[in-house]
Formats: sequence, C-alpha cells, structure tokens
Amino acid sequence: MSRAISAAEVNELCDLTAAIESQAKVFRNFAQDKAFLGPRAVLSQGENAQFAYLARASQDGPTIVKFGSVFPGNAGREFPVVQTSILAMSPLNGSVEYRFDGESITKLRTVAASMVAAKALAKSKINKIAVIGLGHQGTAHAKAFRELYPAAKLIGVGRQKIVNEFFDEVVTESSEIQDAELVLLATSSSQPVLQEIDPGTTVISIGSFAPNRSEVSAEVVKSADLVVVDDVATSKSQCGSIIDANQDGKLEIKSLGEILLENRSQSNEDQRTLYFSVGLGIQDAALVELILERL
Repeated sequence: MSRAISAAEVNELCDLTAAIESQAKVFRNFAQDKAFLGPRAVLSQGENAQFAYLARASQDGPTIVKFGSVFPGNAGREFPVVQTSILAMSPLNGSVEYRFDGESITKLRTVAASMVAAKALAKSKINKIAVIGLGHQGTAHAKAFRELYPAAKLIGVGRQKIVNEFFDEVVTESSEIQDAELVLLATSSSQPVLQEIDPGTTVISIGSFAPNRSEVSAEVVKSADLVVVDDVATSKSQCGSIIDANQDGKLEIKSLGEILLENRSQSNEDQRTLYFSVGLGIQDAALVELILERL
C-alpha cells in the first residue's frame, strides 16, 4: 500500500534553499539529457484546463505521475484554483509507493524555479520587485522574494488593496511597476496583463501555462532582448504568450537549463528579459526525489 505524504510533511522536509538547489540541478540535468520528461497533455475546457504528465529527475530516481486541473473560477470558493495529485512509482518494481499532496509540491517547486530564474537572469542589484496577481502563488513568491532580496521594495498589484505582511505596498494600478527591475506575473489570465517592458527589467511569467493563457502580449515578447523558457519544445505548444509571438516560427528562445550551464552573468544592465514557466514534470520529480531522500 502506498504512503501518503501530506503538505505539512512536504514543508517540514524541504526548505526554500534546498528546493531552489533541486530546481537548478534538474534544469541543468534536463539540458544535458539527464532528466526525463514525457509528453505533457493539456485539455482546455473554456477557461479551465486539465493536465497530466510523467517525469523523472534522474536516471535511477522514481518516476512521478502528476495530474490535475486549473479552474480560475474557484478563486474565493472552497476549492483551490489549482488542484493536483502526484504519484511516485518505485524504480525497482514499478509499484506506486507514495502519494504526495500535489498543491504543496507545485507551489514550492514553482516558487523555487522562479527564484532560480531571478538569480540567473535579473540584474545583480534589485531595488524594486513587483508581483501582479496576489493569489496563493503570488503570495508564496512574495515570501520567497523577501528572503532572497530583503533590501528590495516589494509591491503587490491586485484587484483590491489588501494588507499583506510580505508587501511594502499593495496597489490596484499596474503603472506602479514601471521602475521595478524584477516583475512576477501570477494571474492565469487569458488576456495580456503586461503591455510593455522597460530596459533593465526581468519579467517572470508563471500564468501563461496553456495555449489559452497569455500574460504577456506578443509585441512585448518580440521586443525582448532575451526570451527564456523552462523547456523550448513545451513552451512552443503550451505557452500562450510564446505561441502568439511565434506565429512565423522565428522567435529566438533559450531554455533555463542552457542559461544555467553557461554560468552567465547579466552583462547588459539595459536588457529586457522574459522568462516563461509552464511547469515541467521534472520539477515535481526533483522535489519528490529530494523529499524521499530526507524521509
């Protein structure tokens, strides 16, 4: 019989620093064909989407099966917007050994991967960070930004002005982000919420995760100096903003794994940089593998 791993156990066994390290490692491994990702299936249903995929973070690690749904209309209801389940199969006999709380794994690995992207792509000195979208992911990212960039001013942009312990200020107008060096988009919007990007700004989009999700306009994507994604092939078929901007097939895209292997530093302080995360099974598998090592 499989063992259930709760959200409390996930958070107890895996701190942010370890999660960030696991994500950086698996992206490098993936770029070197040392992590393995099966085809990603997404079914859209109006504004909703269901998804499923297989992955393994290393040659000898457990294979995970992740499946779930995204229902934006659940915001404010008793059900989460994103609902997921993760099964881990034994590399020895193929049986399902563990069942993980999917939401806790998804939130932690998404935040950790964004921090990897921020450290790899953003300017070395960050004075102001803006987070657009103040749901569970936006708030979780804000908490992580507070830890990684304690001196930066942190602005939240939402539909309503609310009190949130992680933000210096919460506003309703996106014009407040104009001088932010680092911007996170966490909206799941089907219409672009970002219509321009200033020189020296790095934008991380985690909400353009399906063909009908597009947080960044095609014009902004095309105007960027550097466009980075978690996986090039997946983004071309699943990321709404990339699909919109790549109609002619000429958009230049790099993977985060490639960037990490280059061990680059931000050489152009005026560069406009975009990073899109649709979410990969290898990310979940990396966190699962880390947690199983600590059980």
